[in-house]
Amino acid sequence: MKAFDWSEFLRTTPFLATLDEKTRSWLVSDAVSTEHRFEPGAIIVREGENGDSVFLIGSGAAEAILRGNGDRTIVLSVMGVGETFGEMAFFEKRVRSATVRARNDCLILEISGDGLRRLADTHAEVGFKILLQVSERLRNKNEAIFKLHLEALEAANRAKDQFVAMLGHELRNPLSAITAAIHVLNASREDDARAGHLRGIITRQTRLLTHLVNDLLDVSRLVSGKLTLSPRPHDLRTVAAGALASFQEAGKTTRHDIVVTGGPVVVYGDAIRLEQVIMNLLDNAVKYTPPGGRVDIIVGSEGTDAVLSVRDTGSGIDAEVLPMIFDLFVQGDQTTARSRGGLGLGLTIVKQIVELHSGTVSVHSPGPDRGSEFIVRLPRLLDRDRRGV
Repeated sequence: MKAFDWSEFLRTTPFLATLDEKTRSWLVSDAVSTEHRFEPGAIIVREGENGDSVFLIGSGAAEAILRGNGDRTIVLSVMGVGETFGEMAFFEKRVRSATVRARNDCLILEISGDGLRRLADTHAEVGFKILLQVSERLRNKNEAIFKLHLEALEAANRAKDQFVAMLGHELRNPLSAITAAIHVLNASREDDARAGHLRGIITRQTRLLTHLVNDLLDVSRLVSGKLTLSPRPHDLRTVAAGALASFQEAGKTTRHDIVVTGGPVVVYGDAIRLEQVIMNLLDNAVKYTPPGGRVDIIVGSEGTDAVLSVRDTGSGIDAEVLPMIFDLFVQGDQTTARSRGGLGLGLTIVKQIVELHSGTVSVHSPGPDRGSEFIVRLPRLLDRDRRGV
């Protein structure tokens, strides 16, 4: 039994006002339709769901939305009292093409597909009005999708332009230092302390160039699907400790407190690539954490997952950047003249390698100057599956 007087509502609703009293009473009967209430933000229909009914809004408002990149959404249309939705899936006989959620408190009448088909057969003008709504909503949907596509293309082009400028900046610095050092060495006749200092510059800058080029090659192989793994059972905590040791040997831990905690947990993976994941996350953490800050590497398990977390007390990540942080060429600091360096490839490499291991990586940050946390989840190798550990 419906609490709302839907029959009277239809009498004053332009969309169905032409119906006779008998048809209106039949349409709102329990055999044909169902009444629902929704709180603000509640999902009424979800994109991809099967559906064979149309919804009429008795009070409140609803909005049709599409998902964009990351957590972005685009509103296709806002529907108010007396409007319907769900017609596209009904007439096209396909799954729902958009998600509809309550914009505020909503009272909705769901009319069954069989009831609507009978109504359209006997009242041609109603079927025509519904088709007009479908056409208008299709136009709005296509315009919104096209807009979303254009925004994505523009963002990709901007990212590429920034990357090219950044690449030139990053390669120029070590090359300039190497060139200057070699010039001075060639002019010097004594193998003194200054010559040793200059050789140190050449060694460090050559190492930096090697790192940049290796990142470029890794991204190229990952994007083209040519990077292969050599997986074996490994203790993820041991891999994390090895990554930290390599980081320390490179002299990158002198200004930060970095600690590995947690217990052993076994995964089936490529130890070299997993160590690369952890070192990239560490490199990102210390790059954006002021001297004296702390970085925690935490290893554990949750259910069937091995979980590795890299948490820092650094500058945090803006909410606008979070959804794109693993995209190619994206960095929290987009200027070419920044002091932190790097090409913005490290986190992309992290994501690709983790996914090659059938895992996931996510990021959380409370906001600027409040630190960030990257969480890697990998399938855990259970006791019964362990071989060669």
